[in-house]
Parts: sequence; structure tokens; C-alpha cells
Amino acid sequence: RIRVLQGANRYEGGQVDLSTVPFEYLQDLIHAEVLRQASPGLGIVPTDEDIGRALRLQFEPGLPAGQEADPGQLEQEFQNNYQTFLTTTGLSDSDYRIIIEERLTRLGLFSSLGQTVDDTMEQVEVRWIHLPLERQPQSGSGVQPQDVLKRLEIEEFGLVAADVSESVGFSDTFGYVGWVPRGAFPDFDGIFFGDPERDIAALMPGETSDPIYSEQGIYIVQVLSGPEVQPLSDLIRAKLTVELVDEWQEQELQDGADGGWVRMNFNSDLYAWVADQVAITRPRLDQPPQ
Repeated sequence: RIRVLQGANRYEGGQVDLSTVPFEYLQDLIHAEVLRQASPGLGIVPTDEDIGRALRLQFEPGLPAGQEADPGQLEQEFQNNYQTFLTTTGLSDSDYRIIIEERLTRLGLFSSLGQTVDDTMEQVEVRWIHLPLERQPQSGSGVQPQDVLKRLEIEEFGLVAADVSESVGFSDTFGYVGWVPRGAFPDFDGIFFGDPERDIAALMPGETSDPIYSEQGIYIVQVLSGPEVQPLSDLIRAKLTVELVDEWQEQELQDGADGGWVRMNFNSDLYAWVADQVAITRPRLDQPPQ
């Protein structure tokens, strides 16, 4: 599985961080197996035809609009592309079909849980400033959160956001995110809606938070209005569904650990084996792929 990542990044050097990636992929393996065992009960069972279509979407060459191609030529190019990928990654066809099946199963879970999300929900309207966790002054990302707060005392929020904020895909140039329901960004639920158990009061419209540290970075959040019932945007619906999938996986993992039917075995010997296996297909920096 690490070889798939390595193959995808081959033309960028193909280097894998062995200090973190094996452990992340081991966690992914466990989630995938738990979902595989649960999928029949959820009505999510990808067929061989589904897997074949996914492979063709990935490896069949695209054609410009209006251009036709000989089916035999398309088939040949598909086979060439796919076999080159398998050779590069050191995987067999059956190996990679299992990985594709797992991806399709997770998409099925995403679709299934997405159908449980209401079209309208109680939401707050927000904007934010996002700063990276790693401070790198030489690249222009060295601004400190406290300096941003001082600027916000005398400058308009959107203008400061346009100057220092780094987008993570949910805000525009001026930091505007829009309407957000509970659960879409769990780290912010307390300041958006309040959390009496943790003695957290919700921000009032116009109020700005202190810096909030999360795995995705440092956020300074401002609530504009709400809470009130609003329709979900497509982007926020997708984000909320991703959170539901993660919540489902974590709950299944916890149930499996408590029930004794999930166990993780990984030691220094197995780690060394992983490193050796990855090295087999690691591109040499002095010999870029042709």
C-alpha cells in the first residue's frame, strides 16, 4: 500500500516518510478491514464490474471532447498504463483490486451516511483566519497568532484574513466560510454552539475567538450571525459526511477493542520488514524514472 503512494509520487522523487507513513497506513488497514466485515450488513458490496470500471477511470487515457478513438487502441493503452503502474509499485493485479474494492466500499459508506444528513440544520455564519502550525518566516508564513489579534483590534477582519490567512478549502480570500452546522468542524462546536459540560460559552455575533490550535493549523474564528436554521451548502454537507464516516470508523474501532475482536500487532521486526519492502521499489534520486 505504501508502494501505491510511492508510485503516485514517483515523478516527484517518490520518497516516503517512514517515521509516520507505516503507522498511518496500519490504521487505515484496520479501518478498511472493519468496514469490509461490516459492509454486507450495510448493503455495500462492490462487484467485480464496479472494480473494473474504477480501474478504467484511473488508467484509461482520456480523449479531447469530440474526438473518437479506436476501442482496440484504448484497450491497449489502458493495459499498458495499468501494467506500468503494477510494475512500478511491485503489486499484483489482485493486490490492487483489493485496494480499489476498499476505496469503493468507503465511498459507499460515505454515500450511505450522507443520506442521513438533513437538508437544513441549525447553523452559525462564520469567517476565520487560518495559520499553519509550522512557523516559517522565510516563506512568509511566520506571522504569529498574537500579532494577528493585535491587528484585528484596529483593522477589518476580512482585510487581515486576505493578508495572512492560508485557505484550507472552506473559506474565500477574505476568510468567509459561510453557514456551518454542529459537527462539521468538531473542534469548533464549543465556540459555535456552546458546551456547558466543558464550561465553554458560544461566541456572540461579532465576537472573535482566541487562537484555536488543531491538527489542521491555528484558527482565529469570528461568528457573524446565528445560530439559525439554514440550508446546507454542498461543500459543508460533504465535510459533515466525512466527519460522520470518521466517527463511524472510530466507534467501530473502539467497540472492536473493547470486545476483543480488533487487535493491532506491529513491532520493530515488522517495521524493519516494511522498510525493506518499500526500499525495493523506491526510485533512486540519481536515476529519475523515464
